[in-house]
Amino acid sequence: MTALLGVPAHPADRAAYDEALLGERGGHAGVCEHCQATLDRISDRAVGLMTADSIFAALALYLSEKPGLGLIGALAMIQLVLAVGLLCTCLWLFAPRATPERTSREAVAAHGLNLVRTRTIRFTLSLWLSGLAYLFILAQVTLSLVWS
Repeated sequence: MTALLGVPAHPADRAAYDEALLGERGGHAGVCEHCQATLDRISDRAVGLMTADSIFAALALYLSEKPGLGLIGALAMIQLVLAVGLLCTCLWLFAPRATPERTSREAVAAHGLNLVRTRTIRFTLSLWLSGLAYLFILAQVTLSLVWS
């Protein structure tokens, strides 16, 4: 699961990763900087993938007008819509609610790591959905060339 989702799947693995990151980054402030940079990178990649998905969606719509290939195009479109929906959740603004328990560097770092994990999972799932949709579109293009 770790390789498929891009984050450690087991709680013990996540805790070990957090401790290693804390040591590597030199404390909670370094972890917060790492989280901010990672969230920015995920947001940038999400926008890029949404752009690619829109191009492939237009291609799938065009090819779905070919007789006998509408089902493949519909499957690709459903996957692209799901992928874009997940990618949109990677672009939400984030801020922990300001409470006395959440103002320490440790709490902010833990919140940042949680955001990074959840957005990484959503981005990775979107990437898998988009890739599968691209394969459907490739099959659709290939079949339209064979049938024409």
